[in-house]
Amino acid sequence: ATTAGRRAPASSAAAAVNAYTHFVSLPLATPAIREAAAALQARVLAAGGVEEAARVRVERLHVTVCMLRLESEEKIEEACRVLEETQGKLVGFLDGKPLKLRLGPLGTFPEGSTSSTRVIYAQVSDADVQGRLLRFCQLLIDELLARRITSTRSLRDQKIIRDDLTMAPTFHMTLFNARYGTGSPLDIAGLQEMPETEAELGQYVYVD
Repeated sequence: ATTAGRRAPASSAAAAVNAYTHFVSLPLATPAIREAAAALQARVLAAGGVEEAARVRVERLHVTVCMLRLESEEKIEEACRVLEETQGKLVGFLDGKPLKLRLGPLGTFPEGSTSSTRVIYAQVSDADVQGRLLRFCQLLIDELLARRITSTRSLRDQKIIRDDLTMAPTFHMTLFNARYGTGSPLDIAGLQEMPETEAELGQYVYVD
């Protein structure tokens, strides 16, 4: 099911993200997806430099759809209602067919920094020629916009939509996060030697 999670406090290196309090995600809990993600995490650890304590546990893996700024309990409750009411539309769109996902290549946040990396993630893209992942998320985001749970300005800031309001997201799965470890920036020097890698992530079955 689609979930709304609360963001944990971040360091000053991610101050720009701190304005967001929650995120909307697709939890990825199938054995095949966990296995593919764990294998990629193992490759990163083998490359050296990244502390294992920063690894995201496979049972917590998810695809982030968007972040939200919910500044009151009323807003949180409203967002939860919207997600619950949207479930039927999402299930109807999929028509019993799973989403097919591809994992990789790797990316880091903040981008372009080798000394202040807080997050290592794998891009998640659509392995379906019909682009069903994008359309699935478009449906979800349209509902959030219609109910004013998010705004076009926020979605532009997150690089989820373009100026003409068309979708342009980079879906991702966080593999390592510095706040799970010692809190120090992640050493990504070893990643520079890793070849670009992509792998079939498997099929994601959305459960109402």
